[in-house]
This record gives sequence, structure tokens and C-alpha cells, in this order.
Amino acid sequence: MDGYHASVPVHKRSATMQITSRPMPLPDYGKSPSSPAVTPEQVSQARNEALTKKDELQAQSEEKATARRAMAVSYTANQQDKAVVERYLEASGQESDSKSDRKSVV
Repeated sequence: MDGYHASVPVHKRSATMQITSRPMPLPDYGKSPSSPAVTPEQVSQARNEALTKKDELQAQSEEKATARRAMAVSYTANQQDKAVVERYLEASGQESDSKSDRKSVV
């Protein structure tokens, strides 16, 4: 015997499964079903409600995305307008309000 097997205790009495000749009784599935029977109409109604809810959520998501895009376009247009005014004032030798404000803070 090697060192490992020598250290494992040996039990004289081993645990055995008891085997009986009687089979285990099976539950009677016909008496009480675990879930009530669902009619095809109920399945159809539930499916329609789920699809309606899905459509509503998708419409909300699209509305939010449209609003985000509109805000981004508006912001970009505003930034472009500011840049045009800035370039015009620089070209004409005048200072813009934002630059004069920054200089006067010092």
C-alpha cells in the first residue's frame, strides 16, 4: 500500500442501499394538475397583450431616440452659429462677448 491508501480509514461496515420489492407509488397526475388548463383563446389573448406591450415600449424607445437626435442636431447647429459669429467678429477686428468676458476675469 502506498502512503495515501494507508491513511484512509477502512470501515468494516459499509453503507448499503436497501432494495425493496415494492415499487414507489407514482403521483396521480390525472387528479390535480400542477397548472390549470389554458384555453387557446387565453394563449392568444396573452400573446396579443405581450405584443401590444412590446410595441408600446418600442414606440417609447423610438420617441426618446428621436428627441435625443433632435437635441443633438439643435446643439450642433447652435455651436455652428456661434462659430460663424466668432469668425465674423475676428475677421472684422472686434472681440466677441465670450472672449472679452474671459479676458476681463483675469
